[in-house]
Amino acid sequence: MILLRMMMTFIVVTTKTIMMKTPVVVHPQAVTEVMTREEVYKELILRGYEYGPNFQGILRASVDGTETDIVWDGRWVSFLDAVLQMLILARPGDHQMLPIKFQSVNLNPRVHPEISPDSGETVVFPGRYDPVLNIMSAGGVEIRGGETIMAPRRLTHAPETVEEYRFVPYHVTNDSQSEKSVASGCDSSDLREYADACLVFAQQGLKQWLSHDGGNVLPQKELLRDALDLANSIITSKTSPKDFTSAKTVLENMLKHNNGHHKRKFGLFHTLNLAFSEPLEIGFRETLTTKLHHTRSDLWDDCLMSAVEHPDTIKLCIDTIAENTTSHMISVLEPGALKAASYRRAIPEALAKFCSKDYRYTVADTSVPEDAKEFSMKTLEFDPCDPDNFPASQSHVYDLLILKWVLHRQEKLDDAMSGFSSFVKPGGFILVQEFVRRLPTVLAFEAITDHPKARKAGDRILGRYYSDAYWREFFEKHGLLEILHRTDGLSSSIFLLRKPLEVITPPIVLHMDDLHCSWLEEVKAKYAELQKCPDDARLWLVGKSDCNGMLGFFNCLRLEPGSERVRCVQVTNLTKSGASVPDLSPGSAEFKHLMEKDLVVNVYRDGVWGTYRHLAITDEQRQNRHLTEYAFADTLTPGDLSTLNWVSSPLIMQVTSGKENDFELCTVYFAGVNSRDLALASGKLRRDDLPAAMFYKEGVLGIEFSGRDTKGKRVMGLCAPPALATSVLCARSCLWSVPQHWSLEEAVTVPVAYSIAYYALVVRGHLRQGDTVLIHQGGSDVGQAAITIALNSGCDIFISTSGAAEIVSLKSMFPRLKDRNFCSFTDASFERHIKKETTGKGVDIVLNSTSGELLRASLRLLASRGRFLNLGPSTAQDAQL
Repeated sequence: MILLRMMMTFIVVTTKTIMMKTPVVVHPQAVTEVMTREEVYKELILRGYEYGPNFQGILRASVDGTETDIVWDGRWVSFLDAVLQMLILARPGDHQMLPIKFQSVNLNPRVHPEISPDSGETVVFPGRYDPVLNIMSAGGVEIRGGETIMAPRRLTHAPETVEEYRFVPYHVTNDSQSEKSVASGCDSSDLREYADACLVFAQQGLKQWLSHDGGNVLPQKELLRDALDLANSIITSKTSPKDFTSAKTVLENMLKHNNGHHKRKFGLFHTLNLAFSEPLEIGFRETLTTKLHHTRSDLWDDCLMSAVEHPDTIKLCIDTIAENTTSHMISVLEPGALKAASYRRAIPEALAKFCSKDYRYTVADTSVPEDAKEFSMKTLEFDPCDPDNFPASQSHVYDLLILKWVLHRQEKLDDAMSGFSSFVKPGGFILVQEFVRRLPTVLAFEAITDHPKARKAGDRILGRYYSDAYWREFFEKHGLLEILHRTDGLSSSIFLLRKPLEVITPPIVLHMDDLHCSWLEEVKAKYAELQKCPDDARLWLVGKSDCNGMLGFFNCLRLEPGSERVRCVQVTNLTKSGASVPDLSPGSAEFKHLMEKDLVVNVYRDGVWGTYRHLAITDEQRQNRHLTEYAFADTLTPGDLSTLNWVSSPLIMQVTSGKENDFELCTVYFAGVNSRDLALASGKLRRDDLPAAMFYKEGVLGIEFSGRDTKGKRVMGLCAPPALATSVLCARSCLWSVPQHWSLEEAVTVPVAYSIAYYALVVRGHLRQGDTVLIHQGGSDVGQAAITIALNSGCDIFISTSGAAEIVSLKSMFPRLKDRNFCSFTDASFERHIKKETTGKGVDIVLNSTSGELLRASLRLLASRGRFLNLGPSTAQDAQL
């Protein structure tokens, strides 16, 4: 082994790191582009490497990874690994690369001082990587000729969560939420048809009940008559009465259309059908109540009843609650759980999947739900419709109270709201879900199970329900702050309310609009001042300018101790002309309203308040297509053919930038798929085996095509990948006209095969008339092209084939070929055959695609001054030959 003598001096001092006297590796002009150790290993983490503390040996590095400072602590393994990290760090892109082999590794241990790994002493050596010579060196280590491969990827992965980060308003002024009812399993048009059909079905059922109740077994007939009148007024106001001629038929057809796979998605229809099918006889109410109790779970997953529980809405609520709850444990109470059963699905799923905090869930009702233990819930027993007997021990205990289908059932609604509010801590939240539309549909079965009393006084519809507007007035009357509101536009609404905190201390307000961050020192001073203020003090960071980076700064600030009292207000109007900007002075009504709600993050955009949230992108949304003129096909996961998909092409940027001067924009009609493309798509050929310029580009499939140019002329050509695309930019020097008697499908098979054959035989092999040529694998595309070229050049040719069928096929294409022109490449017998035919002279040119013994036999057939043209892969032994 060659030992390297490196002229260096060093000093070792106990428990201190000493820099070498050798100048720091980073060039003076690149000092501002130096990465610290933390930045280096953050970059490597993003590429998929997880180095522990003992293997984080790079102290500093230039941004291109070619120059570093590497720590020596007496451990050779970690030091050598740090040297290799330069090879990885200097590679462009974010691929995870693994070193596989080196040309040489040279060590000079004398350059390194003897240090005990446990002594705490370290020495720093400068490291350098030369990407041109491919040499890494640091201290007494030099590594030459390092090669890497892309780390293999597992084709089976855990289900990933793909999200988008976007602005979400707290209040939506229209019913667009119903247009995205992903949670319901129906699209918006089907959902609206289902809602209308259920309303008509309820109207017909109520009419049937009231007209056939001769024995007066129906409870609350007066209330049912009011519900029928309301249903009639809603239905007669429809613009398309033809849709409601047979509601039951419509509902049954929808169920049939879904093949029964989503039977529970239409639980409301089954519940109504069960109710209206029950005979009106003595014991009607008791019998039907029992049946509806056993089938109540059908309503939990019904597409209409759960439409408002869109995943985005629930996640927005949970994220807002978690962000504005200071404790690490969120305590949740759900009264009325026997009927609503939110504990089964939406809320716990969102808490477990999206919330970074732990939670403790409690359900309450007149009796314990049978499956409460299965869901690991705590239980309380009290009647949620009897506010006089609410447990006093639960006062100010919970961070979140869930009232789903609870409030409208209250006879003493004001007392109940006051009692429920007392359960919540100051600053806690109440999530309310109520019916606000198509109310006769709900009353049709609630009149049987809940035995409501008709209360027509006031604004309660049918003595039970409120509209959206009246619910808002009701919550405001009870001192609750409306944080968020969503409606499905069909049946229900969700309100996220907050119990206000008492804030007396005046706010500390700091504006952060200077893009040069001159406010940073003032933030530090105000933050220090905040720590000395009472607990109700707040520091408000206000930004009105674009790109001020305040939200990112605020997220970092929240990691600091005492940051739970800092608030953020950001104005991000997209509409620049005429966009309103709220008055955010401390004494303004707008700012006082923000102070009342006391939300951590407040974002104002184009007239509405909201926030930024990560919202999941569903598989359906990910598969959405947008129309584009420029696209290419590729495997999204190399090696997994099931991920072959169309991808929007960056070709449009090249076209519009005018870079097509020497190129022709062509529309692809046919693209050739060669063995190279199959190997890349299946993963047999790694993408890191491609040239570096191609490895890091998007789209690598296809290099030949046929189609039309911008003038409509039929052309075929060779181009850089991807040719498996809708359009390509092809160099005019590699573009040819397609003969009239060729179809474009036939033409696409020509460019690659004939280019390879012509380059091999004519350019490199100097093919001349009268030459004798051996063409291996004549049935292949390149083989057929070579045969054509050789015959048209007046050469005597010999063709190796795989069998008789291939010989028959080639004879039909090339009638000039005789039996003497064919031999087999399945063994070395072709050598004897050709020597006999050439009287021992051999051949002038061998177009080889074999290896091993067949390659050696081909070499022995070369005549004096013969040319050997190798197209196939070669082994190490072949290379020596």
